[in-house]
Amino acid sequence: MMTTELTAEQIRQYHDEGYLVVENFASDEECQALKGRMAELISDWNVEDTSVFTTKEQARTSDDHFMDSANRISFFLEEDAEKNGMLQKDKSHAINKAGHALHIHDPVFKNFVQSGKVSSAVHKMGYKSPSLVQSMYIFKQPKIGGEVTEHQDSSFLTTNPPSCLGLWVALEDATLENGCLWGRPKSHKGGVYSYFTRNTNPNWKEDGETRMVMKPTSTAPDPKTEGDSYVPLMMKAGDAVFLHGAFMHKSYANKSGKARHSFQLHLVEGPSGGAQWSEGNWLQYPPGQSFAQFENYPQDI
Repeated sequence: MMTTELTAEQIRQYHDEGYLVVENFASDEECQALKGRMAELISDWNVEDTSVFTTKEQARTSDDHFMDSANRISFFLEEDAEKNGMLQKDKSHAINKAGHALHIHDPVFKNFVQSGKVSSAVHKMGYKSPSLVQSMYIFKQPKIGGEVTEHQDSSFLTTNPPSCLGLWVALEDATLENGCLWGRPKSHKGGVYSYFTRNTNPNWKEDGETRMVMKPTSTAPDPKTEGDSYVPLMMKAGDAVFLHGAFMHKSYANKSGKARHSFQLHLVEGPSGGAQWSEGNWLQYPPGQSFAQFENYPQDI
C-alpha cells in the first residue's frame, strides 16, 4: 500500500537517527515515468555538452559546466566512461548524473516533486517555508558507477543555521552489490564537520588554487575519528530515504552488472523560515532568479 503520510513515530525516528527509510514512497508508475523521461532527455542530449563528475578532489574538479548547472539540466559523465577524450560506452551507459534543476525545467520531475506526499512529509518534519534548491538523477552505472565518498549534504548546501534536507528515491533496487547508500546513525548530532565554499581569493586560478575550498569547522570533531559504524540502506524500487543535512553517508562503487538509478531532491529552510542561504555555496542562481517553492505547501505546523 502506498505510504503518503508520515507518522509521529517516523518523525521521531528521523530526528533521533538522522535518516528515515519510507517503503513504497513512489509508485511503480511514478518510478517508470521518471526513468522513461530521463531516457528521453539522454536521447536528446549532446554529449559534447558535459564534464566528468567525481566526489574525489571535488574542489579541484569544479569546472564551469558544474558551477553553471544550478538552474539548468546538465549532464555529467562517469570518471571511467571516457579515455583520451573518447567515450568507452554508449552515452546512456556513460553518464554519472543529470542535474541540478530537473524539478524546475522538466514537467515529469516537477510533477513528482510537487506531489502532495513530498510537501506533506517536509511539512511534518517542521519546515515552515522550504526552498527547493537542487535535484539530481543518479545512474550508478554497471561496472563503472563511481564511489561517493562520505559526506554531509549541509557541507555543500549551506544555510545559517544549517537546514538541508535530502530526499533520495530508489528508482531501481539498491543492494549491497550495486552500490546502495550507507549511513552512520545519529551522526547528525555532531553538527556539520566542513563547508564546501567558494575561494575568496579573486586570483585563485593565477595562484594555483582551487575555485572551491573544503573548510573544516573548528567546533565539530572529525567523524573519521569516531569509528566506522556505517549501516547499509538497502531499498526496493519505490522506497525513499529522508536524510538530515548533517547525516554522514556514502556509497561504494558499483562493480555489478546492474545499474542503481535514483532521484534526489535537496531543500533548505527559506528566509521566512529563519535560515539564510550562504553566498559561499557553489550553487547560486543568476541575479533576479530565486529558488523554487512548493506550489501547494501546508501553512499550519
